[in-house]
Amino acid sequence: MSEVLKRARVRHIFGGEEAVGWVPPNAARPNRTPEVAVDLEVAIIAEGHGFVLQWDGPTAECSGDNWYQELADAEHAAVQSFGIAADAWQVTAPVSTNDDHTARGQARGHVMQILFVCSQNRLRSLTAEKIFDGVNGHQVRSAGTEEGARIRVTGGHIGWADIIFVMEKRHLHRLQEKFREELSGKHVVCLYIPDDYEYMDEALIERLRGGVDPYVEFDLRTS
Repeated sequence: MSEVLKRARVRHIFGGEEAVGWVPPNAARPNRTPEVAVDLEVAIIAEGHGFVLQWDGPTAECSGDNWYQELADAEHAAVQSFGIAADAWQVTAPVSTNDDHTARGQARGHVMQILFVCSQNRLRSLTAEKIFDGVNGHQVRSAGTEEGARIRVTGGHIGWADIIFVMEKRHLHRLQEKFREELSGKHVVCLYIPDDYEYMDEALIERLRGGVDPYVEFDLRTS
C-alpha cells in the first residue's frame, strides 16, 4: 500500500538546455530549448520497500517519478531537482483507503489471477511471470504496453486479472488511455521499477518480491 509521507508545491522551470551533438565548424550554435515555468505538486511516497519522489505538472512532459531505496536519497533528489528545502515540506499522515485494505485482504491468502505489465514484456514483467506463476496457486501472466512487445496487453488481460502490477507510472497512463472502461474497479499497483535490469536479474527479482509482498502472498520456497 502506498503512503504519502510529504507534499510540496513548487514553481519549476523546464527547458533552457543547450543543444547536444556535433555542430559543423563555423556554424551557429543552436538556440537553447524554450523555457517553461510550471507549478508542480511534489510528493515523497513510501512504496513497498523504498520511496518514490513523484512530481505532477500540467502535462505528461512535466510529470514523472523516481524510486529510491532510502528516504534520505529521495529528499536529497528533491533538493537537487526542485530546490525543496527540508522546512518546505508539508508532512502528511499516511494515506490509506477502504479500497486499499479490501484489495490487500482479498489478495493475501487467496488464489489470485495476477497481471504484470512493462513496456516490451521481455525483461521486467516476463521475469515476474517466470518467478511467480504457480506459486501458492496463483496464476500469473505478463504483457507489454508498446508496439512490438512480446505479448501486447489487451482488454482481455485487464478483465482476467484480479490485480495488476505495472512497473512505472507511464505504463499505468498507457493502460488508462487505452482501457479506461476495462480498468473500472480494478486494483492497479505501480512498483516503480525502472528499465535497468536484464531478464532474471537477481536485483530485479529482489525488487519484484519486495514490491508485491504487501499485496500478494508469494512463498517462493514452495515453487
